[in-house]
This record gives sequence, C-alpha cells and structure tokens, in this order.
Amino acid sequence: MKKTTKITNSPDRYRKKLNKCTKKTKVTLPKLLYVGLACWLLSPFGGVGGGLFAQNVGINATGAIPNPSSILDIDDTGIPTGKGLLVPRMTTTRRNTITAPIPESLLIYNTTTQCFEAWNQATTTWVAFGCIGCTVPSGVTASVTPTPICVGSTLTLTGGASNATSWNWTGPNGFTSTLQNPTITNITTAGVGVYTLTASNACAAATPVNTASLVVSAPPTVAVAGADQNICATAVTLAGNAPTVGTGTWTLIAGTGTITTSGSPTSGITGLGVGANTFRWTIANAPCAASTDDVVITRTAPPTVAVAGADQNICATTATLAGNAAVVGTGTWTLIAGTGTITTPGSPTSGITGLGVGANTFRWTIANAPCVASTDDVVITGVATPTVAAAGVDQNICATTATLAGNAAVVGTGTWTLIAGTGTITTPGSPTSGITGLGVGANTFRWTIANAPCAASTDDVVITRTASPTVAAAGVDQILACGLTVATLAGNAPTTGTGNWTVVAGTATITTPTSATSGVTGLAGSGTVTLRWTITNASCTPSTDDVVITTVGSCPPTFPCGGTVIPIVDVTSPTGRIWMDRNLGASQVATSSTDAAAYGDLYQWGRCSDGHEKRTSGTTATLSPTNTPGHPNFITAGGAPNDWRSPQNNGLWQGGGINNPCPTGYRIPTEPELNAERLSWATSNAAGAFASPLKLPMSGERSVMGALLGIGTIGWYWSSAVTGVGARYLSFNISISAMVSRNRADGMSVRCIK
Repeated sequence: MKKTTKITNSPDRYRKKLNKCTKKTKVTLPKLLYVGLACWLLSPFGGVGGGLFAQNVGINATGAIPNPSSILDIDDTGIPTGKGLLVPRMTTTRRNTITAPIPESLLIYNTTTQCFEAWNQATTTWVAFGCIGCTVPSGVTASVTPTPICVGSTLTLTGGASNATSWNWTGPNGFTSTLQNPTITNITTAGVGVYTLTASNACAAATPVNTASLVVSAPPTVAVAGADQNICATAVTLAGNAPTVGTGTWTLIAGTGTITTSGSPTSGITGLGVGANTFRWTIANAPCAASTDDVVITRTAPPTVAVAGADQNICATTATLAGNAAVVGTGTWTLIAGTGTITTPGSPTSGITGLGVGANTFRWTIANAPCVASTDDVVITGVATPTVAAAGVDQNICATTATLAGNAAVVGTGTWTLIAGTGTITTPGSPTSGITGLGVGANTFRWTIANAPCAASTDDVVITRTASPTVAAAGVDQILACGLTVATLAGNAPTTGTGNWTVVAGTATITTPTSATSGVTGLAGSGTVTLRWTITNASCTPSTDDVVITTVGSCPPTFPCGGTVIPIVDVTSPTGRIWMDRNLGASQVATSSTDAAAYGDLYQWGRCSDGHEKRTSGTTATLSPTNTPGHPNFITAGGAPNDWRSPQNNGLWQGGGINNPCPTGYRIPTEPELNAERLSWATSNAAGAFASPLKLPMSGERSVMGALLGIGTIGWYWSSAVTGVGARYLSFNISISAMVSRNRADGMSVRCIK
C-alpha cells in the first residue's frame, strides 16, 4: 500500500517547501526515509535551509509526531524491511579533497580505514570512531643509529609497525616527533638515553616500544706529534702530546724504525733508516673520527771516511789531488801548510797550482751535517825540475865518427843513449861526447837530464851518415848506324845514390834523365855529342863518367830493328799524312776487311822485330829486364802491370827511337795521328777503315797470355802513346771505332807513318 509522506508539527510555509522538495509526489515507503532526510537537509531545520526554529521533523510511515528532543526523528516502523541511515562514503584521498573551512563534526565514512570520521576543528584533524574491521598496529620496532655516536653527528631514529597510520616519538632533552623516521642533527651529550615510539591508527595505539640507550661520545684530544727532527743516530725519542680524551697510538708511516712503546706519546724509536722516517701519533675515541699528526725524523748518514790519497813528490808547480769520492756527504779541500792554490775545492781530484818547493799539506774534509766531519791530510812535496835537455842540431856527415853537442845540466844529471841506428858513445855523461862506428843512414842519440822524482827532460839528435855514391859508369862510346839520330844509353844502375844524365857537349834530348838506360833523341845527322852520367848521394862527393855518341849521316831505307823486308809503298790519307800501304809483316794490301794476307804481324808494345811478332811464335812467362829480350818468344804477362818488360820503359817507340820496328824514315804513329785518321773515315767502323786509303783490315790481336783473338772481327792498331801502365791503340769492328787503352804485353798490328 502506498502512503503519502507526512510531516508533522511544521508551519504551513515550510510544509509547502517540503512538498515542493518532494515535488508533491507520492513516494513508496522504501524511499521515504531518503527523501525525508534530503528534504530535511534542505529545510530551515536542517543544515541547508537556514534559521533556528523550535520545531522538529519526523520521518516515518505511521504519522507519529517526532520526538520533541530531536530535530529529526527517523522511524522505520511500519516499513516492511529494515532501513538504515547512509552518511557519505569515501576514501582517504577523496576525503582530503573536501575544501576548507570544514565545519566542526562533519561526518563521513572512510572506506580506506573502515571507520566513521568526524572533523575536529580544534586539532584540525579527522577523528575516527566506530571502526569496522580495524586492527591495532603490531610488530612495532624502534632503533637509533649509530650508537654510540659522536657529539655533533646526526642521529637517525627508525620506526616500524604493521597497520600504523601515525607515529609519536619521545626522548631525552624534551625530544618529540610525529615522523616515522626522524633525525637529530648536531647531537649533544644531552641526547643520551632511551627514545620511545608509539605507533597508532584509527583503532588504537600499540604498546610503546623503547630503543636501546643511546651513548654519545666526546671527540678525542687533537693529536700533536711534535716538531720534525734531523739526527745522526739510529735511535730517538718521540714528543707527542698526552691525550685528555681518547687513547694515543704511534705507527710507522714511511721509512724505517721500531717503535718501542706505541701507546706512549714519548716512546723511543730504534733502528732508524737513513733519510726521512715518518711516524704518526693517532688519538682515538670511537666512534668519533680519530685525530692524527705526523712527525718526520730524518736520519743523516755519517759522512764517508775521508782519504786524502798517498803523499806525493813532484817536480812541478801544479799537481792533481787524489782524495776519495764522497759517497755520503760533501768533500772540501783546504790548505793546511805550505803553498798552493786549490782550483776546485769540492772535487776529490782537484788540481793544485802555485805549489811551493818543499812540503805542502792539504786536508780533505767530508762533511754531512749534523754528523761529525771526517778529515785526512796529504803532503805534496815540490822538487825542482831538471834543466831542459838540448841535444844539438841534427848532422849529415859522410864519415864513421862524429862529436855530440848537448847542453850542460845545471839542475840534474845528463846521460847520452843510442835510440836507433849504430854508433858507440865514448863518454855517455859528457854533453860533448865523441861517437865512433856510425852506421850508414839515420843514427839517433838521446840526451837525458834527470832530477828524480821529476820527469826527466830529453832531446834527440839524428846523425845521418851518407854512404859514398856508386862509381858512375856511362858505358862505352857509341857510333850509330848511318842515318840514326836516336840512341839508347847504357849507364850503370846506382847501388847507392841517384843517377842523372846531362849533355856536356853537342845537341841531344835525353828522354829520361834519371834512367841509366835512357833514350836519346834529337841527335845531329852527323857529328858527336858528349853525355855525362852523374851519381850523387847527399853530402858525399858525386861520381861522374862520360859517353860520346857519334852519328854518321843518312843511309838507304832499311829496317834497323830487323823483321821481314817488305816493299815500301807510300799512300797519302785525307789528313795529308804519308803512311805505308800495308801492315808490318803483311804480304799485300788488303782486298777486304778480312783479307788474311793483309793481316801482317802482331807486336807487343815497344818491342823490336825479333820474331816474337809472328803469330806462330813460342811463348815464355819470363819478363825481360831490358829493351831487347834476346829471344823470339812472345812474353806472356798474367799479372799487373801486364807488360813484357820489368821495369816498364815509357821511352820505347817514341818517335823513330828505341825499338822502332818501322823502316828507316818511318815510325809508330802517335795517338792524335791515328785518331785523326779514324775521324776522316766515311763511317766510324770496319767498313770506314777499309774504305780509307790505308785499307785497314780486322787483323785481330794476341792476348797477354798468348792466345789469338778477334781474327777477322776486330782491328787493333798500336799508337806510340802510353797511359799509366798501359798504351793507347785504335780499335774498330763492324759497328764502332774508338781510341782506347790496352796492356803493353798484348800483340797488335802496326801501321807505320812518316
């Protein structure tokens, strides 16, 4: 059955408002209470409508008058099912969004804590009551860290509990805090004691829990290790300060040393090492930071024991000291007695100048403060120097005896000795002693003036005895064959001395004046010339001998050096020179570059036509000491200077002179003459050589070892020119031509020129 809401004991004007609130709508009983409460809240009797009235409001289904003591009387009598009153429900987070000002006793139900909460304006907090399913905090813990703690440090209190929503700490010195984990900075000794934590929630507070009693320690006394020390010992006493608060301890930080009583501020130290040794004085009072201070005890090693060196006897105004090097410390020289200037006082081997004659005492001191210095003395005795020795000027004589000329010794004693050569000193102690039995050559005698312990003064004299020169022999007089204007001299080779040819009378040119067998050119066509052979040897009288050479005029053409007589036919080359038309020894003029009949003989440079030039001649390895070997063999020369003659003779084949193999009036061409001929050819090769008026064939050569080479492929033609130990020649083949050098023992072709 539906009933209309009935509100009693209300003025008509408010009843109209309430009817308007309900929109004058009939409601069912289940909704009655909710609608009535809402309307009440909007009425002047509730919290919304405004003013205070003596009337009250009842919400029921029976129409009963509300209780006169209540503003709102809600009765569920007559409602089929029981009903309750719902206040606003919200979480703590939602609750905290209610804006201020919050009225006193504002009521909510906190779904987070499961408690009814009302606002307490005096404490500005929500007060919980009527909690549903709430649990008192449990497992409460409380601790302080660190403990013990040093004055001035920060203390941390740590709380823990299950289901706690608020915390309350109390402790010494009036300490309180509502933080779960509060801190106390710059703690003092007033903070000593027990701290208590009460953990609470909306239900109730747990039993208070105490921390362990907090211990607060004072900082240790500031450590003072004492002043640094420099000592010269292995033991010392430390000088730390005695601690007022805490305990002191010595430790070795660096270096070496044994602390005898580590806890004593004035402990002894033994076994100190050389150098810096650092010890630390630590005063500790845990848990406060320890105070430390270091002291450095520097042990200085004793100086090296000074050794000034052995005493000296010297013969000079300068000397060198011989002190030992200071391994530890610094050395210094000082003059104790006598005279002398120390050039470098800090050097153990300092020089001394200005030494006086007699004893001079010098002291070597090695110091290494603060240790006691070590000293040692040396005596240097100065001795006068001997007279400077003068042995006299060197002598060149041509005799077996001589007289020395040394100076007299003013200080010291003089003595002659033989140093080199031969000779007998008749009076060694006399500066003008005689000498007998002098040997040929340099004889060295030494004049020594000594005054021990000074260094002796010496001087040498060389007496050179020259042997008499070899007796000169110029050879027998010569009468030359008709037409010859050259000759070879035949003087004797000097065993002692040096020979030299000169023209005494007549006209002639001596090619090698110092050679006993020199060639002579430029002789007059008819007449005589006198040549002198002089052998000299330094200071001795020279030995001389003369030879007369007679020339007898011109003769019919002949081969003065022998050889095969061939027809003499002249040809004129483009250079304007006159040549023989064929090679020496050839039977005909060449018809081609390889015409064997035109090859001719092969001559060793400088030799006569004695048969060696034949291509089939025998060989010998014996070198000739003269210009005429005296046999027809080809002389092989397998070693330097590769010449058939020993010694070499550069005067051979010069002009129409010694060993000229050409017919009378002809000679060996010079290098320029041969080269000018080569340069006149149409082509610089074998073809050009054959095409020239000389018809030169490729006649080959005979090597220094006697083998025939290059026959028909190369042409080799001697000139009269020498170069070093060799000689110059013309070479050509089918490709090129050139002037080159060759060993004098080689056999090559000869083409004569006028």
